[in-house]
Amino acid sequence: MGWPRVVPADDILAKQGKKRRIVLSIPHFLLAPLVLAQSDLVGIIAERTAQRFAEMLPLKVMESPLRLGAFSVTQIWHARRHAEPVHQWVRALIVDVARGV
Repeated sequence: MGWPRVVPADDILAKQGKKRRIVLSIPHFLLAPLVLAQSDLVGIIAERTAQRFAEMLPLKVMESPLRLGAFSVTQIWHARRHAEPVHQWVRALIVDVARGV
């Protein structure tokens, strides 16, 4: 996979004759709020994630002018762990947290 990676925001911007100016690439999305809080950069991040980090860091959360739509989150585990009660409990807990239960 080459960088910068094309994401849905790129398609929307291209239709408007615009493109992102990428100055930094990070290995995991949860690092973005920490980097943004110490810079003058702008990032696109899931609203719930941004709101949570804004409670702890000097971040300003603004509505994106881009309509990116929803996204899905998927869990993956090894088949040998599928029937383990503790593993099932943790997976169910992750689903509840992701749904905001």
